[in-house]
Amino acid sequence: MGVSVRADEIERRRPEMVALTKALAEALRALRGMSGEQLVAALPKEMTTGLDLADLGDILVHHRDALYPETVEIDLDAAKRVERALEVGGLIKLGTDISGLHDTTIAGG
Repeated sequence: MGVSVRADEIERRRPEMVALTKALAEALRALRGMSGEQLVAALPKEMTTGLDLADLGDILVHHRDALYPETVEIDLDAAKRVERALEVGGLIKLGTDISGLHDTTIAGG
């Protein structure tokens, strides 16, 4: 989950990114209070066709803390783990520093 923008558009689109971030935060709070049935209903039908929906709802509720973060702030340690995984997978060059891609001011972090 995230908000992305081209570098040359950051300042012009900052209000839009802040608004999107607030909406994402509200959605995360809402997810914490939804029933399994509500969580499943929010998924596209293509993702649930043929599944036991009650069982899927129970699974989503049981694992919601691992699936959905509590805040929209960037977890820089998690981003670093993704960076390392991309290196290992050969998707970015070894030693690439992607830290400049994270603007923690958008979410107030």
